[in-house]
Amino acid sequence: MSDREQDDGLGGREETAPGPEGRRGRAGWLREPEFRAVLLVWALCCLGQLLMIRSYGISLPWCDEWALVDAAAGEEPLTLGWLWKPANEHRAPLTRLAMYALGRLGSWDMQVMHYAGLGSMAAGALALIVASRSLRGGRSAFSDAFLPLVTLHPWHYESVVVYGYAYALVSGLLCVAVGLAATRWPMRSTRALLAFLAMALAICLSAGPAGNFWAVGLCGVVVVGMFGRRPPRWKACGVVGTAAVASTAALMILAIPDCPAHESYRCASLAGISASALKVSACWLGRPPLMVLWPWASLAVLAPLGLVAAGLGRDAARFFPGRGGRATAEDQGRWGLALFLGSALMVALAIAYGRGNSPFLWDSRYLTLTQPIGLAAYLLATRARVASAVPAALAMFTAVCVGWSWPEAIQTTRWRFEQRVEAQRMLREGTEPVAVAAERHAETLGLTPKVAHTIAGRLLLMREAGLSVFRDRPRWFHGVPIPRPLAWEAESLMAAGDGLRPQGHALAIGGAVLAVEGTGAATAEVEVPVSASYRVCLRLRSSMEARRISLRLDEGAPMELSLVPGPSFVPVVVEPPVRLSEGRHSLEIRCSSPGVLLDLVELVPRPEPMEPGAYAGMLRRRRPR
Repeated sequence: MSDREQDDGLGGREETAPGPEGRRGRAGWLREPEFRAVLLVWALCCLGQLLMIRSYGISLPWCDEWALVDAAAGEEPLTLGWLWKPANEHRAPLTRLAMYALGRLGSWDMQVMHYAGLGSMAAGALALIVASRSLRGGRSAFSDAFLPLVTLHPWHYESVVVYGYAYALVSGLLCVAVGLAATRWPMRSTRALLAFLAMALAICLSAGPAGNFWAVGLCGVVVVGMFGRRPPRWKACGVVGTAAVASTAALMILAIPDCPAHESYRCASLAGISASALKVSACWLGRPPLMVLWPWASLAVLAPLGLVAAGLGRDAARFFPGRGGRATAEDQGRWGLALFLGSALMVALAIAYGRGNSPFLWDSRYLTLTQPIGLAAYLLATRARVASAVPAALAMFTAVCVGWSWPEAIQTTRWRFEQRVEAQRMLREGTEPVAVAAERHAETLGLTPKVAHTIAGRLLLMREAGLSVFRDRPRWFHGVPIPRPLAWEAESLMAAGDGLRPQGHALAIGGAVLAVEGTGAATAEVEVPVSASYRVCLRLRSSMEARRISLRLDEGAPMELSLVPGPSFVPVVVEPPVRLSEGRHSLEIRCSSPGVLLDLVELVPRPEPMEPGAYAGMLRRRRPR
């Protein structure tokens, strides 16, 4: 027996550390036409996604990522409690930790997360290509292009380009783990087993309920390995590690928080759940082809699953010694991967139960959660050595779906980009008050106008800390320095006088406001660092009685402002801008009737227009002689 092989306990041989021959064989991979073709598909898929991020990626957070800004700006410490906080029904502490680490490295520029997610998915696709090659005894097939086509599908645009918190990072790790499970890598040694179980535990802690199911399914290859003759230490580690992963998954599933906002999406009937599960299980093909080809497109899921199930049924007898059978290493590899496929299908059932009444089951965000179904089915078909036409047909059909999905993926991503890039430009240049930007662009940033105060507060934190779009903010406009915008929370800035008092309010940026209970005035002293023209913006709410307020700067004439009564806070911008010199200034707000709540005061500088020929003269003065 060579040093590259050891008895697998089942009468077969199992490859361990590669020797010189294996290294020479790997060096010759690129001379194999099939492998070169698959590698080219992988490279083109990576390039397409890379260009999407570069062209349409935005540095601002989106949706649940806004909840991470407090920790990024240092307002909330990095604790286990913060890592354990849910986002809707999902708890993903390790994904939060990875986002925090990447955010600290990249000043909370979400483009860093997008590139990191793409890198993880590209590495995972490459690992699957190598695993499929290993299953064929060291050779590739053209049909292996299926693996990068699914893993780097253009319909991933939301997870890759828009939403860095949508499990793109863990997707690559999952692909690596699936490839290792398919090749029975954990069986090689106790050390390999422990590394595999650690990977499964990391997936469990990184992808919410889907990660919990995936982690338990990955442990299936360890459970099936118990049927073979393994060393006692290996079996003991396998039992303890599998129990740890399964108990962690069960704890996280039982701790799923209730989310009343999604009650209307929940499906209660068994027939509805089954129909929705079938629909969502095909999401990895992309919505554009599914909208046209459904229900016939379901054959891309049902046909390989049926063939694989039939093959597993024929081999089931060998797992029952009383019937005269004996499981081989090949049987164990198939059944271990089949258990993971079962867990991937459980994810589809969970989505069907929680979102069965939603009309968006083929949306981009579900592709990351359902692609393991296609990947596991393909690897099972390869491992079970079913008719080679099945993997080839899967690859060809997926290639058609990928090409079909690219135009709509580009169009949708461009549309999102055009909406969000205006908000990014406005915030970076500081030309609009933050309260106005939060109201105007709430939906384009993944939230609703009802939580505009949350967006405004997080934007102020990011601006103060110099994060995301505020990092290296331009300080000059045609050679003229642009001062920073200024903002103060009213309850901490204004001196409470007669008829004024601070009070808490859920819709306030800082959680408190200054309430006007009578006819009084709120006065504040503000420090202006640079002389310029400033637009004054007040974020406030008024009752039906309070229709007007008066604003006065220093000893100037009062400016009357009309208010629109309502239940929400709105930004009120004073026009035209006022000229303020460097130094301390007095700001007085007077109300003629009670019922006004002041939340935020902003001073937004406006670049001064230059005299004709001034810019050319400045350039001449700077030109070296």
